[in-house]
Amino acid sequence: MKNLSIKLKLFIISMLSLIFLSATLGFISIKKTSETLTKQKYEALTATRDLKVKQLQELFELFSKQINLLSNTAYVKDLTKEFMQLHQEIGFDKYGKFPIDNEKIKEIS
Repeated sequence: MKNLSIKLKLFIISMLSLIFLSATLGFISIKKTSETLTKQKYEALTATRDLKVKQLQELFELFSKQINLLSNTAYVKDLTKEFMQLHQEIGFDKYGKFPIDNEKIKEIS
């Protein structure tokens, strides 16, 4: 470096400084951009999750109302009584297989 002119030394120092500065700014901007994108995607996923939870709650409320409505009909009440009578007459196990070969069950169905 002793044989180099002052202009060349200043030019090399300036170039090295600019390269270091641009590398530092590039690293910082990439890091900030990455953090921002991660935060945005996380917020989008959270919003989607909350929306799906709300949709499922509304769906279950609808199903609950429909079940209550249908279970209070005369048809379902009569069917329940028939099943109870059939259970008492045949005496099948509620955890076992349903006796579909029984004559009384074939008459009903």
